[in-house]
Amino acid sequence: MIRKILLFILILISTNGANAQKAPVYDLTYPQLSNSDFMVNVFIDSSNNRCINEISTLHEQFKPTKSRYFFKSIEKTYWFTFSIKNLSSQKAEYVIGFDEVFLKKVDIYYKTDSSWTSKTNGLMLLVDQRDVHNRCPFFHITMLPNETKQIYLRAYTDFALMAGIVVSDVDYFLNEELKTTMWYWAYFGAAIAIFLYNFFLFIYLKEKLYFFYIAYVMCFIVFAFTYAGYTQHLISNIKILYNLDMSIALMGAFVTLFTRELLNTKQLLKSIDRLLVGISLVYFLIALLIPVNIYFYQWLVWFGPPSMFFLFFTGIYSYKKKVKFSGFYILAMSCYLSGLMMIGLVNQGLIAFSSITRYGFIIGSLVELVLFSFALGYRLKFLQDEKNMMQQSLFLSERKQKNELEKQVKERTIELIKTNNHLNRLSKFKDDMTGMIIHDLKNPLNTIMNVLPKEKTDPKFRIIKQSGFVMLNLVQNILDVYKSENAELNLNKTQQSIANIINMALSDVHYLSKQKGVSFEFQAYLSYELKVDLDIIKRVFINLFTNAIKASPNNQKIKIELHYKQKKISVFITNLGKDIPKTRQQEIFKKYKQLDNTEFQSSSTGLGLAFCKMAIEAHNGKIGVKSDSKVGTTFWLTLPNAICSNTEKTTETYFEKKKLALSEEEKKYLSPFMHKLQNLKVYEIWMINKILENIEPNSDGITEWLEELDDAIYADNNEQYIDLLNLNYL
Repeated sequence: MIRKILLFILILISTNGANAQKAPVYDLTYPQLSNSDFMVNVFIDSSNNRCINEISTLHEQFKPTKSRYFFKSIEKTYWFTFSIKNLSSQKAEYVIGFDEVFLKKVDIYYKTDSSWTSKTNGLMLLVDQRDVHNRCPFFHITMLPNETKQIYLRAYTDFALMAGIVVSDVDYFLNEELKTTMWYWAYFGAAIAIFLYNFFLFIYLKEKLYFFYIAYVMCFIVFAFTYAGYTQHLISNIKILYNLDMSIALMGAFVTLFTRELLNTKQLLKSIDRLLVGISLVYFLIALLIPVNIYFYQWLVWFGPPSMFFLFFTGIYSYKKKVKFSGFYILAMSCYLSGLMMIGLVNQGLIAFSSITRYGFIIGSLVELVLFSFALGYRLKFLQDEKNMMQQSLFLSERKQKNELEKQVKERTIELIKTNNHLNRLSKFKDDMTGMIIHDLKNPLNTIMNVLPKEKTDPKFRIIKQSGFVMLNLVQNILDVYKSENAELNLNKTQQSIANIINMALSDVHYLSKQKGVSFEFQAYLSYELKVDLDIIKRVFINLFTNAIKASPNNQKIKIELHYKQKKISVFITNLGKDIPKTRQQEIFKKYKQLDNTEFQSSSTGLGLAFCKMAIEAHNGKIGVKSDSKVGTTFWLTLPNAICSNTEKTTETYFEKKKLALSEEEKKYLSPFMHKLQNLKVYEIWMINKILENIEPNSDGITEWLEELDDAIYADNNEQYIDLLNLNYL
């Protein structure tokens, strides 16, 4: 009690009764003196170049002020002076300095014997390099018994801030610093826990809302770490320390974006949403400018408080609009703004400094982070409940739809059964009609071919007869495929020579080969025999020869080879036509599959090769195709249980064109007509026939020439047509 009275008297004398230039003197017997505002003298050096010797003589220019002082100007040097006295009978250790971390440079001066002792502290030094290893600029002073020292403190700052001068004995100082450090690290632990919790929520949900919040929390941790001064343990570069202040601007940007997402202003408050976007952009701009020049930090001081209050009133407006989570938001922002207002009022000197007013900003921010985390956790629960309700609703809807669907399926099943029965009846009727029609077509076709004259007459009769053979073969293919599908194909096997079967098939395709000028080269042993259905195997070869003729270019040769091995006969039929792609080689043996061969045009049922495969497999054989653009296309088939009675090999050529033997008189007679025909194309049949009507077949040579020319015209064989007109066959 006596100490407080003495202190009050000293302050009263120093401020009122004493000369203003005289520095206050304080007894440091009790450490509690450091915790109270006391009076000091201050001098503001606008020139920034005065030294201690000059300052110590300017007592009349110093003015009294409280030890907690607001540094308004960032371009001036501040000098503070006061005296301390050790009235105890023992040597004492004291700590003197400022309780804020953002002073750029602080110097202390006092006389020892008759010379000045000086020490330097501030942001430019790492904590380990300072006189007192502390984040704030403090100095250590030793006082002898009954010693008095006049202290001069010189301070520079790049920020407008409030700082207090501290005078304390070492034990009391260390005790208070330990308490402060414990509180700070408790705050950092809580903030980091909140960050990690929401970080994992972000990883799980992958929503922008959680990203903005964890970015906001991370920036807040960086700011608080810097604000508390702990970054000075790691960094002595002032520019880097100042650059960390951009975390404050980023905090403002991310909390604004977080507000947009949490309150869903993009959909619910569109007019406010545009302002929030603008606020976030301004914060990002300030964050980019602070590393350029620290003085842009002042923009943040001016812009920050009104923008935060705007966010707060946005929360109130959202609450009136009954926006979800707006209640949490208002409560959190209230705590944050309360702390922000307290530190602002303290810096302006409008309210007294205390632990609550000094650290209320940190406390309010921590409460804000916790409440925002509660809001996000509640939101997650809300989303899960909403999801469960939707799933339950979906389940009920699916059950209802399932019941309705089952009902429809039952009704539809009854309809399908009726429709299927009707289709089966129609299918049976179709099959019966198809079989009857195909079977009945054979008789009239046989009649047509039998009544045609067999001798060589008009080429039109030969075309009709050949076409009849083709039609009969197609009808028989359809009938056999139909029988095979209905398990009615019966084989009448007899011992046959494979060479004889091939010769009979070649005879049936003679006219077709003659139309294209195609000849066959047949290589085989003299005698291969096996049990087969003669009619079916013959039609297999007719189909294969017909396909080979159609695919082969005009006036080319088709090669037939027979091989015998291990009681199996293999037949290879090779033409030089367009190759078959590998992707199509397996498909061509399926029903209704046709090759798109641009070298010939012919209509087809697509059943010829399907019939061949069916017929060969019915004889326990195999059939396939190999195609190469260099060697041509080869269709092959293999039949088992063959007998070879003669190993002598022979080669024969069928349908090879023979030269016409025209006499000189016949050539002379035909020459004028040939010149006229050379001006016409093979497809100009009407005009060609007009010319041919004037030719008298008055000799065997002319008659044969006319027949060959007719064959070339009706087969559209342009090469043979040109050869006959150029007398290449003569």
